[in-house]
Amino acid sequence: MIGAIIGDICGSRYEWDPLKDPEAIRLDHGDNTFTDDTVCTLAVFDHLHGGKPIVEALRELGTDYFTRGYGLNFLGWLCDPDAGPYGSWGNGSAMRVSPAAYFASSIKEAAEIAQRTAEVTHNHWQGIRGAQATAVAIRMALEGWQKQDIKDIRLRSRSPHRGHEAGLRIQSLLPGVRS
Repeated sequence: MIGAIIGDICGSRYEWDPLKDPEAIRLDHGDNTFTDDTVCTLAVFDHLHGGKPIVEALRELGTDYFTRGYGLNFLGWLCDPDAGPYGSWGNGSAMRVSPAAYFASSIKEAAEIAQRTAEVTHNHWQGIRGAQATAVAIRMALEGWQKQDIKDIRLRSRSPHRGHEAGLRIQSLLPGVRS
């Protein structure tokens, strides 16, 4: 989680101007700041550590830090307390999910937590899948898996619009993984 926040801060000045020189990344640069990704990561942490419902945690911190660069759909969701998930398949659910890997006791649980934290806004199967892939990769790293093994994992899913259940099927993807 700390790595995600540091990465967000260091990369914030490149959000709309892609980085050309990786050597130029500096934490102490005056233009660095935290973005919506850090705010939402902290909300997921608040949900998992403090027990606050995920929607409440996201809305509370999101409105406290309203100008951090949220997408238009998320801003609309923040402003409307009655709004439900809005079908996003964007990367916001993956950007905020890192705490799931630390609170999970297994790869399977990391995927389950990721789904739960994603589907309140990013309920499109690709939005859920992005969060799961991120949480699973972090959990695997925490468990000591080799980098190549993590890279080799293929997270397959089918669209629920074709009559298939969305979500990560850990047992079929990772033979021998602890549940």
